[in-house]
Amino acid sequence: MKKFIISFVVLAIIGIVIFFIFQKPAPLEIKPPIEKVGKCGDNICDEFEKRNPNACPSDCLSVQSNQPSQSSSRAPTLSSSFDSPFGFHENLAREDYFTDIGAKWIRLSGPVGLVWTADEPERGKFNWERMDNVVNYYAKIANNILVSVNSFNELDQQMIGVNKHKMPNNLEAYANYLKTAARRYPQIKYWQIENEPANEWADTPENMAKLVKISAGAIREVNPKAKILLAGAAVPGEFEFFYHPLLNELKKLEQQDGAKYLDAVDIHWSGQFEDKDKSQATYQTVSLGNRNYDYKTEIKTIRKILDNLGYRNDEIWVTEMSDYSGKPSDSAYLYQSEKEQANELFKRYLYSLVVGVKKIFWIALMESYNYGNSGVNNYWDNIGLVNNPQNDGESHKKLGYYTYKKMVEVLEGSDWDNIETIQE
Repeated sequence: MKKFIISFVVLAIIGIVIFFIFQKPAPLEIKPPIEKVGKCGDNICDEFEKRNPNACPSDCLSVQSNQPSQSSSRAPTLSSSFDSPFGFHENLAREDYFTDIGAKWIRLSGPVGLVWTADEPERGKFNWERMDNVVNYYAKIANNILVSVNSFNELDQQMIGVNKHKMPNNLEAYANYLKTAARRYPQIKYWQIENEPANEWADTPENMAKLVKISAGAIREVNPKAKILLAGAAVPGEFEFFYHPLLNELKKLEQQDGAKYLDAVDIHWSGQFEDKDKSQATYQTVSLGNRNYDYKTEIKTIRKILDNLGYRNDEIWVTEMSDYSGKPSDSAYLYQSEKEQANELFKRYLYSLVVGVKKIFWIALMESYNYGNSGVNNYWDNIGLVNNPQNDGESHKKLGYYTYKKMVEVLEGSDWDNIETIQE
């Protein structure tokens, strides 16, 4: 039965993909429905490959040499791993799963991100053991690392263990912490300042803008090519009331300093929100309170805000994307099968790319157990793509795992800046 379901999901993926045209040459074997085609990589340029020179460039080099080139500087193979939209947020559990599934990005946040109070428990005395283990582990298996920075320090704020924090009192010490971290971890190219500040930041948006400036300056003093990502909007609508004034202030600081402190912004679009009628949030819509939010409209609003402020080249990422299988115990969630989770996963990725999102990080590869001490089998325990036997005794890879893997195999290497919607 499972083999039949897996085959059905794979066929469904292929059927949906034909609605989208990704226009960059990619070394994927394209098989017509009738004509017999040789294997890509067999050094034989068959009739199909001659008529479709982008199908297998290595087999038809002589044919390609006679084709007009669109860009002499663009490689005829895969796009850079930095261009890949496929990532995971934190929980991997096993490195072989990550390498097998084909994702290129990992986001390190929370207890596996940079946490000032943990990394510098005494002024000027750093303890990097935790972070060394984290970075060394993930650097071996992920092409690209995005790390979030938690700017709270117990000694600096003179308080213990609070989630709500504000601008550091000793900005010089904070900047030195980031410079030390950037020097120690040159493999980290992308840095996210805070996680969800609308929930965790007990200060003004304007001061958050100043924190971004100080953070970017410190990191780039050590690594001038480092990219800076703004922390994520946890729920729809936050971007307008918190991030808009933040970006207004940041743009003033950039104009004042003649510098640029930002490269991308982040929102979180997950399936944990229940609609008013107790149906579940989808890849397309979320209902909070008495307001419905449309994903495409939300991205368009953010894009307009960025463009109007002069951030036209800044990308929009989703570093926390999820949906569940089973029936979480912490609310009135409806039961969802593995097949339904797999369908939502694929739609969430493809629809994100269509509306202009550049990177999507799924939470998580492996199911958690009692995540956040919210009770066993809560929503966050059910969103992984591999079962955690601590939750229900099962440990198999879910249909979503195979869906994600096939999606990467088919789409990796596409020209993500040139997507044409044929039918939505």
